[in-house]
Amino acid sequence: GRGGCVPRHYPYVNIALTQDGPDMEKKTPDVLTPLVELWLLDDKARDARAAKLMSRSDCELFLFFGRNFARHLSNGRQEWLQQCLLKLKRQTEDFVEFYHWSRRGPELMSLGLLKPGVEGWRRNLKPEMKSPENLKPQMYLWHPDTQNQFLDKAIQSTETIPLALVNRAVFGDSFKKVSEILDQYPKEQSKKERNNDLFGFEVIQAAGAYSDIVSEIDRRFKEMPDPVIFDAVDDSQIEVLLFGLGKADDATASLKVLGSYASKVKQAKEAVTKMIAQVSPPQARELIRDVMLPRKAGVGLQIQGVKKISELHIPNAFELYSKAWNDGKCQRDVAGNVLGQVALGNELEPEQVRSFFGYFDMNHTDDRKAYVADFLLDQLTQSTEWSLPFLPSVIAKLAALPGITNKAVQALRSNRSHPTEVLQALTDVLQTAKLASRTKSIFSAGQRTQMLQDLNNLTSSNTQRSLLNDVERMNLSEADTDVLGKFIDEHLALWEEGEMSRAVSARGDTGASTLLHSILSCWIHLLRIGKRSEWQGILDKMYKRLVNVESPYVLTELATALCSRLRNMGVSESEEYVALLHILGNFFASFFKSGLLTISMPKAQGGQTEPEFFQAEKDKLKHGHKLVLESWSNLLAGGCPEVETNLLFKHAPDGKEIELVKGLVKMALETLQPGKGDNAGGPRSQKRPTSGWAHSQGYPVDQCKVGAKVEGVVTNSTKQFGVFVDFGCIRDGKLKVPESDFKKYRVGDVVPNCVVNKVEVSGKSGTAFIELLLSSSAGELQVDAGGSARAVARRAVQWLASSNRDERWNTLIDLLASIMTLEKDGSFFEDDLTLLGSPMLETSKYVPLVSKLMNDSNCCKELQREALRWLSERNTQEAIRLWPLLLKKRVAGEEVEKSDVVTMLDLCRANSLRLPTFEDSIAKTLPNEIIAMLAASDLVEARLLSLQAMQQQSYPRGQPPSSLGDLKGDSSQVVRTGARVLWKALGGPEDEPADEEEE
Repeated sequence: GRGGCVPRHYPYVNIALTQDGPDMEKKTPDVLTPLVELWLLDDKARDARAAKLMSRSDCELFLFFGRNFARHLSNGRQEWLQQCLLKLKRQTEDFVEFYHWSRRGPELMSLGLLKPGVEGWRRNLKPEMKSPENLKPQMYLWHPDTQNQFLDKAIQSTETIPLALVNRAVFGDSFKKVSEILDQYPKEQSKKERNNDLFGFEVIQAAGAYSDIVSEIDRRFKEMPDPVIFDAVDDSQIEVLLFGLGKADDATASLKVLGSYASKVKQAKEAVTKMIAQVSPPQARELIRDVMLPRKAGVGLQIQGVKKISELHIPNAFELYSKAWNDGKCQRDVAGNVLGQVALGNELEPEQVRSFFGYFDMNHTDDRKAYVADFLLDQLTQSTEWSLPFLPSVIAKLAALPGITNKAVQALRSNRSHPTEVLQALTDVLQTAKLASRTKSIFSAGQRTQMLQDLNNLTSSNTQRSLLNDVERMNLSEADTDVLGKFIDEHLALWEEGEMSRAVSARGDTGASTLLHSILSCWIHLLRIGKRSEWQGILDKMYKRLVNVESPYVLTELATALCSRLRNMGVSESEEYVALLHILGNFFASFFKSGLLTISMPKAQGGQTEPEFFQAEKDKLKHGHKLVLESWSNLLAGGCPEVETNLLFKHAPDGKEIELVKGLVKMALETLQPGKGDNAGGPRSQKRPTSGWAHSQGYPVDQCKVGAKVEGVVTNSTKQFGVFVDFGCIRDGKLKVPESDFKKYRVGDVVPNCVVNKVEVSGKSGTAFIELLLSSSAGELQVDAGGSARAVARRAVQWLASSNRDERWNTLIDLLASIMTLEKDGSFFEDDLTLLGSPMLETSKYVPLVSKLMNDSNCCKELQREALRWLSERNTQEAIRLWPLLLKKRVAGEEVEKSDVVTMLDLCRANSLRLPTFEDSIAKTLPNEIIAMLAASDLVEARLLSLQAMQQQSYPRGQPPSSLGDLKGDSSQVVRTGARVLWKALGGPEDEPADEEEE
């Protein structure tokens, strides 16, 4: 063994026997190794032969000659392994033996790397020490005492492989060993290897200069410097240890070891944080309490422990938070994290943790409070939901801390829960800000004066607008009306006191406009559903407050806000909606009693010049027009009783009647057309979902009752199958609309106001069919007989036609045509004509109306037929002129009705009229049956039309239609010649030559 430490080569030793490979430093230059390996090679004789080796006084040294002896003891004779390890000694300053040199051959450490034996001793001798991830030692078979002996005597180095083996001694004191190493961190290498420590090549002759080679080897061995143990402990060693601990079977014990070093070793803290998620919640709770939260664990690990409580859903979290909190005596970073976790968690009762937030009332310095508050507010600002209802009042107090004001307000603005408490907190802050605004004259440098400046900035118009916009996004309908009212009053007071109100009075500035708009957008939420008895008082109070500004703008802004509120309340087409419309209508009408819509030209008073006075009156007129033409009209366009439109028309501005009606009709029709809004660009159809069309979350079909009022979303719209709507049932309902209307519906369109018309379930298959009707078809969802949007549009046209009808005729025609286009059939045609007033004018006046209907691709065929029928009875020639438009194909699959062509021919024949000219695009769409009928007509123009249609068709070469052959002998020379030319062009067979007279 010593000989292996001194030279690297003997002239009489065949080194190639011991190991393959060219690297001399990995060879074992002794004779004993191959002899022992060969002797223990036989499986049957190995145990008996190993017993003979154990009977020797130096049996322990055979662990360092080859692998078979060590492997046999490790896997099957652990009592012998224990005996050998007890006889071996650690390397110390006073004792060094040959097996302490790592380069002479197998090390004691390699015991922990031996796998079960495989056939072939050469393979058994190959090094098995690789990366820690690939180690598969058999140490788990050893007795705990054996593992401890191994840890003590084999693991002295802090190199990668030895450290990786530490945690494999699962029954020994591996955690103690880890602790010993971690105690040394960080540590530099104590001794450095010298050049003469390196083994080179040297020949020791067996005879000649030395009489006894054994003595010579011993002499040289004793002169050698001691082997250097690698004992540095830096980040790389820590990583190896942590990797091993992470794979330990007892994760709880590993975490306890790491926890005690987390404050000292950064990697230990990170490892604890990662490993804590691998244990069960009860174990995690114990580890967080005992390892991560104690003060000795360090601030970093305490913070991670606090975060893990909520991340891992640890039971009885309050006890753990209390331990970390330590009655508010914890480190300030820990305090901020505890308050943040408690504020955003949902597992604690508010009264349990209320005392935690008394931290800011404790006898801490302002800097400490501000530090914790800053940390808390950073977390709160990132969340829109707070679990503690008293938290907003705490945040309001924090606004008075130096440097915290803006963050406190921002946190309140970002919150969407507890609207009453948030509004109260913002009101308190705003009142404090008003007081701060009075201290402008004493502002100077310093934190406290900065706090006063921050508070004062809250009263600026820009900050107010931004704050109000955030508040508007809260669920203000759930806020207490008294608290919301006080919040609004504070902002209105600032608006009135400042220069903004004077700016509105003088110019209607956009700055003042947007601020008032923001205030009113929040104020309208005082108007609640089910409390319409309170509306009038709320409206009157605001009116009296705003009218003092003496600006028409404020009233139109108020009207805009009110209209927006009513439209978005979700009570349209109900009794309450009608009542609220009436309240607002009368309220708007009261605006005009002060002359808002009139321009009076009295003499200027009070120092006003006449141009200034005129401009003021002109402003009143402009904003009055805006109220009537935009806000009020838009509110009524969706449907209202007749009394409301009459009130609107009563306040129509002079000269703006046409503009009023145009806008009203346009808005009314937009509410009637599906596909309007955000989903207008969606696809008309979609592929069948892989899970089918059924909706697993919907209610059963047997709960779907005929007559039920529903609304839904279009799931598919095709010409082949129709329009289907998801209205909450497990099955879609088929919307009963004309086929021509299918294209108006797109996937994602919201379809309101439907009625379940039919529910059928097949007895055999269980398949359900549900039919839905639109409210206009069902006739059950209207406010009253004339309350729909269509009725509003009709009343508007009728009112406009009640005066100056001749001057407004073209406009009336355009408006009525747009209304009639939405009709589902022609049954209302003559009723709609009465909207144009009486008595009826000459028929030529109504021709443009019929022409518009015929040219509108959205107009249904039934209505077009009825329009032509009506016109043909009064002016047949004009009807015939427009008739080709009835035959025009508008969508794929639409067929020309034969009866329409027959009626046209009969009218021409009865009134001796020529057939109208047809565009090629129309003639091309005529089916063969109609072409044949035209070819057989007694009207020359009809037969020519058949030729035109045949020319546009695609017939197979050489197979012209038989009706064309008949026309070759037509009595009309024009028809006959045209038919022959076309016959030849289509490749028809040639006729026999005609005689000269016939030619």
